[in-house]
Amino acid sequence: MRKNDFNRVAWVYPILQQLFFGSRLERQSVLFFSSIKPSADVLILGGGTGNILKSLPKDQKVDFIDASGNMIKKARKYRTSQTEFINEDFVNLATTTKYDVVVCPFFLDCFEEALLRQIIDKIQALLKPAGKLLVADFEEPGTTYEKLLMKLMLFFFRVTTNLGTKKLESIWTLLDQNGFQLRKDSREGFIRSSVLDCH
Repeated sequence: MRKNDFNRVAWVYPILQQLFFGSRLERQSVLFFSSIKPSADVLILGGGTGNILKSLPKDQKVDFIDASGNMIKKARKYRTSQTEFINEDFVNLATTTKYDVVVCPFFLDCFEEALLRQIIDKIQALLKPAGKLLVADFEEPGTTYEKLLMKLMLFFFRVTTNLGTKKLESIWTLLDQNGFQLRKDSREGFIRSSVLDCH
């Protein structure tokens, strides 16, 4: 099985998400969508079932990338004339298209540090000057329950998807080291959502 293969869990992913987090993951994923201008060219990485597309204007120009064909099938029900679905691994994607906004909804937590650094570099290269990065993801859990839940999630996704990491990396630290500047930030337990500027 290839790394981060979510095909087998696409059918049950929304159920698991609702069971363990209620609406929190979706809420944090779209929390700062109001900062996206209607004229912006948007790239969504690891968009999963595509549910977050409901929170964007129907005429928003969006490139939606996910490595899982089964996730793409689910996301296509949100298709508009301005949405292009790309079934490919972002790591291997060859493109020079530039974007005003890149959205990473619980995408960066799938990679170990070395590859995550490469992905952050690639995101930065695809952003236009003064472009924005919107990140919703997990950070280091604080409570005993959160730590147990994180261990359970990592184990489950390693078994079912061959998850590309054995631990949660320090995503925001790596973004800061790469020159991204934090503009807006929100935390809900160990779920974090941010708007970062590219410099």
